[in-house]
Amino acid sequence: MKMNEYLGALAKSLGTMDGQEKKDILQDYREHFKIGLASGKTEEEISDALGDPEQAAKLYGALKASHQARQTKGMGDAMRMIGAAWCCQAGGGVLIGVLYLLSVAVLAVLIVGAACVILGGLVSAGLAVLEIIKGFGGYAVLAFFLALTLVSGGLLWMAGDKAMWRATVGRLPLLAQRILQRGREV
Repeated sequence: MKMNEYLGALAKSLGTMDGQEKKDILQDYREHFKIGLASGKTEEEISDALGDPEQAAKLYGALKASHQARQTKGMGDAMRMIGAAWCCQAGGGVLIGVLYLLSVAVLAVLIVGAACVILGGLVSAGLAVLEIIKGFGGYAVLAFFLALTLVSGGLLWMAGDKAMWRATVGRLPLLAQRILQRGREV
């Protein structure tokens, strides 16, 4: 493929990307062609070495999605990152998707556990009120302290889950970027 055909196909594949970013990418590829031509290669050899322009555009899209997911740490951006990585390269996308979904599943179980502990504390608080009504002050005090312990422990557990969520969702996009960068270098 000739240089202008290659750059045209790449520009078309980069379609919705930001204008300046698109210009920078196209300029990088022009430089590749310049360097290759200066070293005696033909335009076809250079375009073959650069690979499919559509695949290159998908890679840039996946890198952008992983950067966005890393910045926002949001579930929607993380899912877009997984989809973009999946489209870009099946192996890396599968790895990123499995790690992310496994992390979400484990954290969901931990969050449900913390919610159950908090709920147990609230039930114990209700039991304390019931014991006071029945006139069993000793049991009411025990139920109150149990409620206090369970609710505060559950809230601490939930805070730990939140910190783990941010750390996991924050680090997986970085892993995705590294995997995608390796794909880009190959």
